[in-house]
Amino acid sequence: MIAKSALAAAVAWLLLAAPCAAGVYYWIDENGVKHFSTEPPPEGTVVIERSEEIPHDEAEARRYQMEKEQTWRELEQKLEERRRRREAEARRRQQEIEAERERAEAEKRRLEQERQAIREKRYESGTYEQKRRRRERAAEQQSQ
Repeated sequence: MIAKSALAAAVAWLLLAAPCAAGVYYWIDENGVKHFSTEPPPEGTVVIERSEEIPHDEAEARRYQMEKEQTWRELEQKLEERRRRREAEARRRQQEIEAERERAEAEKRRLEQERQAIREKRYESGTYEQKRRRRERAAEQQSQ
């Protein structure tokens, strides 16, 4: 009785262990069709490749996930830093544009003042004929 139960346990263990240790089989049948399977190919078929199944390592999976998350955090930080630098550069350029605009406006006002001064000086130092005409116009405007 013990021998039969031991034999049954061994057979059960072998049947359960076989799928766990199964790899991926790759073969081409007589019709040229490629097959991929975790089950062994039919008898007489030449297996082209058999890849062993890689067992899952929970610690390695967690370590990989943590590395991936760390990489994402670093990339997000770099992206944020790049965004801040671009915004600072845009603000600096805008300030330069505003300063240049103010300089141009000041130069425009200065030139207009110079032109006005030149016009006034020309008016004051006009020819005798121009002065006579101005006096006549002024007299006409007063008489009216």
